Amino acid sequence: MRIIQYAIVTASLLLPCAVFSQEHGQKGEIENTIGVMSDEVVQARLTKLGYTNIRLQKKAELQYHVDAVKDGKPVFLELHPQTGSVRQFATPALRESHIRTMPLVAPKTEAKH
Repeated sequence: MRIIQYAIVTASLLLPCAVFSQEHGQKGEIENTIGVMSDEVVQARLTKLGYTNIRLQKKAELQYHVDAVKDGKPVFLELHPQTGSVRQFATPALRESHIRTMPLVAPKTEAKH
C-alpha cells in the first residue's frame, strides 16, 4: 500500500515538469529567462563591489560604460546588465575598442499561445 502511495506522490510531482518542458520550445533552444538590471540595481551592485563616485553611461540595451573610483584610483568598467559581468579596462579608449562577445541587445521573444 505504501508503495502505491509513493508512486502516486512521485507521479504528481513529476507530471507538471513534463508538461512544462513541452510548452517551452524545441530541445536545446535558448530562451531569454534572466531580467535586465535597472540603473538603481547596477549602481547598488557596483557599490557592493567597492566602487565609489559611480557614473553610468548606457551605451546599448545590454551595455553600460562606467567611470568610477576604487581604492582611490579611477577605473573604467563595462557592465552587462543581464549577466552582471563587470570588466575593467586601463583606459576609456581600451574599453571602447575591445571585442565584445556578449550581445548588446536582448533577443526578441514571441508570445506563445
